[in-house]
Amino acid sequence: MSLNMETIQQALDKLLHNHSECNRLYYDIYFSEDPQDIELEYYDDDGNLTTITIPNRAKLTQWYKSTHVPPRNSILYGKIDSVGAPAHLILNAGAAEIDASPVMLLINFAAGIEETGPVDHIEVVTSDNIFSGLTVSSTCFLYIERNASTGDLSYGHTVLTPITAKVAPSNPEAGQHWYDSHTGRMMVYEDGAWTAVQRVWLGSCVTDADGTVTSVSPAAIGMAVSDADFMALLDRLDSKPYDALDYPHICTDDNRITVSAAAATAGGVVTVDGGESIVLAESTADGMGRLRTLEIPAFASADLTANSTYYLRAQIDDGELQVYLQLGTDADAIPDDLLGTPNGEDSGGFDSTKLDVLLAKIATGDAASVPTVTTLCNAHRLAVSANVTGTVTNSEQPSAVISYALQLQWGRVPDGLPAVNISALNALGGTNQDDWDLQLYHACDYDRYGIAGEVVSDYASSASNVTMIYVAASA
Repeated sequence: MSLNMETIQQALDKLLHNHSECNRLYYDIYFSEDPQDIELEYYDDDGNLTTITIPNRAKLTQWYKSTHVPPRNSILYGKIDSVGAPAHLILNAGAAEIDASPVMLLINFAAGIEETGPVDHIEVVTSDNIFSGLTVSSTCFLYIERNASTGDLSYGHTVLTPITAKVAPSNPEAGQHWYDSHTGRMMVYEDGAWTAVQRVWLGSCVTDADGTVTSVSPAAIGMAVSDADFMALLDRLDSKPYDALDYPHICTDDNRITVSAAAATAGGVVTVDGGESIVLAESTADGMGRLRTLEIPAFASADLTANSTYYLRAQIDDGELQVYLQLGTDADAIPDDLLGTPNGEDSGGFDSTKLDVLLAKIATGDAASVPTVTTLCNAHRLAVSANVTGTVTNSEQPSAVISYALQLQWGRVPDGLPAVNISALNALGGTNQDDWDLQLYHACDYDRYGIAGEVVSDYASSASNVTMIYVAASA
């Protein structure tokens, strides 16, 4: 493969998922025998293994080398001095200058995260640049900006110290920059609102009263955020929209946990020994989440209020599974954010959601009595089927009414309810394969604890009629 800037640009674009049509690409970055050369090996759109060598006089950071994960929104590659310190920003005759020739700068512009992974743009800078118009008597933070529409590069500065955090700074000034390490975007506060931009810090400089630059400090080559923040960002690469996530799944034979109850001074106490595994989603961004498998921790309640209804629930909080109680009723609606309120005084009886699992219902009685515990089944898909029997109820017009009642005790209300079933006569005890019979399900009552109703069949004999009931909750 011929080696030129366009070739390097294309390879790096693919490595960093710059092309929206590319799904997750497999890549490896390693050092050749010549420590001055960097070989890039990747799979192109046709699945062909491609390798190029970028010749230059510097090394990537050890972090970059060891993790094989490109740092986001930072300088990936640039000039360093004899001891390995960054040297791409220099003081030149009272001015701050970018030194990108002959040693080029490779810069990663982070532009958020989509379903297929991080959105990053790699740009190559090969010409020097002197920063002009700097604020006098100030520390100026210098950046390079990529136009999101055209890809053109420009330079600028601010005198407000940039902030890197997972949440927006409070009471920001106009022009404040904030790198949102939770979503992987650089934001700037303008006209009373945060606006996404593609800017990377190149370093800082100090000016005197005449605007002359007296010192420069190049930005590090490598990570623009802390190890912890960056790894937390990587953890989110498998995030999906809430609708695409599975419902909670308790990894036991009956998809329930064990909850014990005992009397106390007031309404009694409940305990969970813990140790069972559960698959539950945690939120990673607005409308996005990922599944995690965690161990249910031990839990012991305080003495509960007598004659009250509690719901034992769990959600992931700051990476840890939190088991909690919340008062409520079975009629409580699902919250907009899909999460309950630990120790809440009401509204805790809603169905399991993708982010918050309903483990059990706890009903307390009079003081000093033992609470009644109903543990609930939670699985990605909930379904039950059973054969029920009925007899002739009207000999003048042969038919059978079959009453049924099935216990569910699920973490969420069923939605796959019985409808109409057509079955062969011999399946109901007859002998004529050509005589098909209609069964109509009606008068059905259901909730998360059970379902009951009647089946009316147009076939009846002195023998009992048998039919199958099937109920499910969506996955």
